[in-house]
Amino acid sequence: MSSNATTASTTTPASAPPGDAVGRFVEVWQHDDVIAEVATALECDEALALAQLFRAAGMGDVGEQWLITHHEFQDECPRLDRYFDTRLAA
Repeated sequence: MSSNATTASTTTPASAPPGDAVGRFVEVWQHDDVIAEVATALECDEALALAQLFRAAGMGDVGEQWLITHHEFQDECPRLDRYFDTRLAA
């Protein structure tokens, strides 16, 4: 029985090292067409969370693109307004 459990665990996506999962996520979600399609549908907190994920993965420029694209389509997003005000002041 333990051999079945071992076999099952090595074939499931959940068994991949966390870095591999992040790498796969970043590979798909970094493209401009995905950003343009998805960022406009996100809530502000979701866009900020994605930006933080990309920064943590060493891709701050992609995270910034998520925020810019989201901000262009969201009139009411005080957290992003503050974020961009702070960036412009720096």
